[in-house]
This record gives sequence, C-alpha cells and structure tokens, in this order.
Amino acid sequence: MSSSTHLILTIFFIVFFCFILISSIVWYLYWRIKIDYKQGKKGFLYEGYIWEKLQKNIDSNTFEFLKGSSYLYDGKIFETDGFLISNVFIVVIEIKFYNGILSGDANDIMLKLKKHPKSKYKLVTNPILQCQKNLNHTFKLISQQIPYASLIIIPQQSKIKITNIEDHVLFITEDQLLETLQQLRSYVNNQNPPVINKKAVKEMLMSMKIKTNKEKQKFKKIIKKGK
Repeated sequence: MSSSTHLILTIFFIVFFCFILISSIVWYLYWRIKIDYKQGKKGFLYEGYIWEKLQKNIDSNTFEFLKGSSYLYDGKIFETDGFLISNVFIVVIEIKFYNGILSGDANDIMLKLKKHPKSKYKLVTNPILQCQKNLNHTFKLISQQIPYASLIIIPQQSKIKITNIEDHVLFITEDQLLETLQQLRSYVNNQNPPVINKKAVKEMLMSMKIKTNKEKQKFKKIIKKGK
C-alpha cells in the first residue's frame, strides 16, 4: 500500500468516525430535548389540573386564590404555582409532576427521584426550598412579614420519603388535597382576630403580576442588562 493510499484511508476513517460521533451526539440531544419537552408539557397540564381542583374545592369565604404567575418587584422576578390567602396566613403553592419515590433531606438543594425502588435515581429541584424563596420574595413585595405555610402537591401514586420537613410545610400527594384544604379552613376559622387583610394582599400581588410572556421576557432582558 502506497503512502498516499494510506493517507487517504486514514483521512477517510477520521472523517467517518467524526461523522458517527457527531450523528450520535445530535441524535442524543434530539431525544433529550424531546423527552424534556414531553415532561414539561405533562407538568404544565398537571398544574392546570390541580388549579382546577383547587378552584372547585377551596372555600372562597376563607381563602383568596391566585393561580400561578410571575411577579416583578425591585428589579426582581419570581414565579409561583399559586397562593391561598386567608385573614390568618398566606400559603404559597408549588405543584410538581414528580412521579415515583421522592427522597432526601428537606434542606438539600436537590432531591432524589426513583420511578421504582430498584431503579436509578435522578436529581430534581427541591420544592421546599423553592417555596421558601418564593415566600421571602412575597414578604418583600408586600413589605410585611406575615404568618405563612407552604403547600407542595405531587401526583397521587408518588411516595414522599423526605426527612426534616418543618411544620409549616405541607408536602402532600394529590389524594390528600381535599383533606388538607379542609384542615386549613378549620384552622383559619378557629383563629381570632384576623391578622391580615386578605383582599389587600391579593390586590397588591395582582398589581405586581406580569401579565404576558412577552412582558416577562422584556423585564428579564432589562434586569439582565442592569446587572
């Protein structure tokens, strides 16, 4: 085999190997994006389903309900999956489409999620910490510290095995939602006198609400430029 033929074959195999490698990476990214899109879509639909369930079952005399949205204050944006506002305390809501066994410590940044006891786990965002951040943002937005709770809802078939959950955190599966709402209502009705003007808090939150995705992207760009 001549040296020129050897060089041509070497170049061919290098190009062929690069083609296979790039094709594999592109194929992997395609499926990863497709899977993430499907999961995101399922999560979005699940949020809508839980919002509808909340609207049907909350006592409107006890709670003011706000659906999930984005809020802007002091050049900061934060997002929640909803609020329940009573004259006793405010509840920030987080809805997660976490299917499987959720484990870890309440103070961990990430939690472990397994589909089955023997399957590999993946790391997911800790909604307990998310709720606390959103509560901190909320207090700054309304310029007052008020009694609070966190309500985290995941699908009915999931299992929660999280340690060190504080008393103000209500981490439940969907089948526990109606009972939890009833417990919250009973607690509010047994408290006297009121400590919060729930309509005023709702109106303040509504005034800071970002109305459209276009507006949200606009504010994000402005905030980014200002940093």
